[in-house]
Amino acid sequence: MAGLTAQGTSASFNGNSFTVTGFSFEPPAAILTDMTAALDLVGANVMAPTGEKTPGTITVDFLADNSFSNPQDLSGTRAPLSISGPYGLSRNVVCTGGTVQASVGDLIRGTLQFTITDWYG
Repeated sequence: MAGLTAQGTSASFNGNSFTVTGFSFEPPAAILTDMTAALDLVGANVMAPTGEKTPGTITVDFLADNSFSNPQDLSGTRAPLSISGPYGLSRNVVCTGGTVQASVGDLIRGTLQFTITDWYG
């Protein structure tokens, strides 16, 4: 089965570059409100968009290297996030946290979570 691979993907945020091992992108979603009237059929729901959207999220899994930055230092930072590779994106985000995993004999790995602060539509 042919398709895109994340091989060769990298990310940069606030002057830090990361080798990406995986990422997920959940775009902003419409907020709906229940507009069901009292006289509507029982069990029927009428949902309508409010015009507002939830902020989307991006999670980046990375390998630490010599330019590695402690996720704790990035938490709360607002800056552009750029992901380059077979699938790329660039958004303004706030880093909401991260984790680091380190085991003897293995590479240091980490995860950063971001909330998107700009969206279109």
